[in-house]
Amino acid sequence: MVYLIKWPGFSVPSLKFLILDWNWRDQKLRTMMDIPEVKKETIELLASGPIAACRDGSLKICLF
Repeated sequence: MVYLIKWPGFSVPSLKFLILDWNWRDQKLRTMMDIPEVKKETIELLASGPIAACRDGSLKICLF
């Protein structure tokens, strides 16, 4: 996920909404935050810019 944010042509300032499928479960019924690799990448993603954008009001994070 963090690689997507760093991809040329994609920028956090142009985002209005970031939607995370919080209820998604894999075959073992683990959520995003139960899988260590996904949890780490999600936290890195949010720390790379979206949290600051939420604070200034230009981005909304939606948990689906």
